[in-house]
Amino acid sequence: MKPKVAMADNKDLFMELPECLLHSIISGLPFKEAARTSILSKHWLSLWRATRNIEFEESFFVKHGESDATNAMKRRVFIDFVQQWIANYSEPCIDKFALVFSKPKQFVADMENFIAFAIAKNVKVLSLDFSDPENHTPLFDLPSHVYGLGVLESLKLFLCKIHACFQKFQYA
Repeated sequence: MKPKVAMADNKDLFMELPECLLHSIISGLPFKEAARTSILSKHWLSLWRATRNIEFEESFFVKHGESDATNAMKRRVFIDFVQQWIANYSEPCIDKFALVFSKPKQFVADMENFIAFAIAKNVKVLSLDFSDPENHTPLFDLPSHVYGLGVLESLKLFLCKIHACFQKFQYA
């Protein structure tokens, strides 16, 4: 006969895990899925904000095919969301930082601030996608402070200008 295991009154067994282990679990999830864990409980409401796998995609907010005025408003909401999220991020380092944003020309200072945030957190994987379905010319210069980042393991760039001195350094 098998012994019965009594469950404590709907006890959240995840609450028994150390906070650092919960952060590791959250960081293993895609960013959007980590955010979805915030509905699990009051404790999980802010836990996802400790993820080390950060992905900001304009498409989370802006849907192509909507009016220009609607998209302009949603792009501003996206920028404000990223600014607020970054301002409240308290972890010392991040593993991955991905930014997908079309037509960055109007928001160059914001894009540079977002990249500076990732660099300040010793990002290991940096992915910058400034693809624009209407224009295939690079519209964003990779900030010079990215070139000297020693802890960077992977750099993925889409429609981003690289300065010639960096290209020579990489292929020399």
